[in-house]
Amino acid sequence: MKVLVTGGAGYIGAMLVPQLLADGHHVTVVDTMWFGNGCLPDNDHLTVIKGDVRSMAQMKTASRDQEVVICLASISAEAMCQKDQVLARSVNVDGVQRAAISAKEAGVRRFIFASSVAAYGNSCNYVTEEAKLKPTTIYGECKAEGEKLVWESFPEAIIVRSASVCGYSPHQRLDLMVNMMVHDAARKSVITVNGGEQKRSHIHIKDICDAYKLLLSAPDHWVEGQAFNLVCDNQSVMDTAKMVARVFNDRHIQILTRPRSDTRSYTVDGNKARIHLGFSPEKSIENAIHDLKIRFDSGYWPDSQTNVAYM
Repeated sequence: MKVLVTGGAGYIGAMLVPQLLADGHHVTVVDTMWFGNGCLPDNDHLTVIKGDVRSMAQMKTASRDQEVVICLASISAEAMCQKDQVLARSVNVDGVQRAAISAKEAGVRRFIFASSVAAYGNSCNYVTEEAKLKPTTIYGECKAEGEKLVWESFPEAIIVRSASVCGYSPHQRLDLMVNMMVHDAARKSVITVNGGEQKRSHIHIKDICDAYKLLLSAPDHWVEGQAFNLVCDNQSVMDTAKMVARVFNDRHIQILTRPRSDTRSYTVDGNKARIHLGFSPEKSIENAIHDLKIRFDSGYWPDSQTNVAYM
């Protein structure tokens, strides 16, 4: 199968692309390479284009003869979205729409858009895919609007509302909550928690890659025009901190007393993916913590506190 992955040199792409190649697919990656080339392998079935989803011309060229497009390209950190809202919107909304339009015009069979549970906003109960989107962050707002434009441009598109991803990747991100806690436990010997009662949803990076692979060949009538929550576990920020502390031999947890900078709480239901895709996460949050700890203990990312490539 010919698969185009936008943002394929990023955190998820650096794990997913080698797996697609190992499965025998021909993969094309379009990525700006702002944060490096993602350690993508040398492979005769891999084409890497230094390009930008915001360029309609580049996306039209890249989409030719493709069977599936997986749209991972995104300004994914909320801090970056707040710092440059124009850039965030141009990539996460305009760029995504151009990718969908280009894919539709090129006759691509399937378009998969990487959205986020952040599009739901706050939720006290387990939200399903039928819930109204009420985002409370710039990143979430962009994802919600991106979903709308994708479905307008490519009605059969599949929306993946992913929980916060955690675990090791060749192109590591250390700003995601679990990964950041592990980093702080390893580098600072203290885990800082602002509040702690807030709920968050998580999924292991290996499981999110498995889900994308399932979506490549899932029957049309099960997935076309559908959104899927992909989640392993929902837990409080404090419970996650305690899990990391335990893995690191009871690292100290520092609870900040100042007003919380982030009061969001969200929990999501993953039953639809289990029923329609047969998707059940196989890796736990604790698996991700152990994987990262092994690498920190082995001397990975010595410049993790200064290198923006990890953010």
